Amino acid sequence: MKPNLPLNKAELCIVSEKEKDIIKSLENLGIRCIAMKPTEGFSTSVGSHPDLFFLPVDDKIFLASNADSSVAYQLIDSGAELVCVGDITEGYPIETKLNIALVGNYAVCCRTNVPQTVIEYLISSGFTVIDQKQGYSRCSVCVVDSESIITSDKGIYNATKYKINTLLINPGGILLDGFDYGFIGGASVKLSEKVLGFFGRIEDHTDHEYIRDFCSSRGVEIFSLVDTPLRDIGGAVLLR
Repeated sequence: MKPNLPLNKAELCIVSEKEKDIIKSLENLGIRCIAMKPTEGFSTSVGSHPDLFFLPVDDKIFLASNADSSVAYQLIDSGAELVCVGDITEGYPIETKLNIALVGNYAVCCRTNVPQTVIEYLISSGFTVIDQKQGYSRCSVCVVDSESIITSDKGIYNATKYKINTLLINPGGILLDGFDYGFIGGASVKLSEKVLGFFGRIEDHTDHEYIRDFCSSRGVEIFSLVDTPLRDIGGAVLLR
């Protein structure tokens, strides 16, 4: 599986343990969830966001040394090869060092925030790095398919628009406790090759018609996983 892009139905993911209703919805779809506990020293709003602590690339999973150990043990039991990048502590830029958006053969990130070992592995695995200033790249990018993304970040839009089919939407309309608003990447996950799921009612977003039309043009259906306001939960990190 390409990172973030299941060819068939998604089967396994890491998701915040706080999101009981979303876990139930995913498991009702046959997707097993590994529930991530909050990381010590982080605020409750982002401490269990898996997109800050885990980055699957090919047959490896990069992870923070201080990430939930119960998740790490389950990953080992599943046969994954883990690569620790040291502790990730709260605050910018260190909490963004694994927050990389992998889209097809592109890796969108703020390169100076990412460990050199990760950059070297991405390049050796065939990824082209798109460097831009937004450290929260994965949070900010909703992956539609291997050539298409949605973002509200103008810097990401300008950096990707000539390489990736990119829809720029307005910021806001996504809840994130403790912040003015959340991000579309943290509020979405691919459920299969042709289905994109959202953590809440995508219909409530002011740009939902543009989002629906954009996804439809790529042959992708959008689906609200729960009947609640759209919220950023740190994504659901797909493992297979």
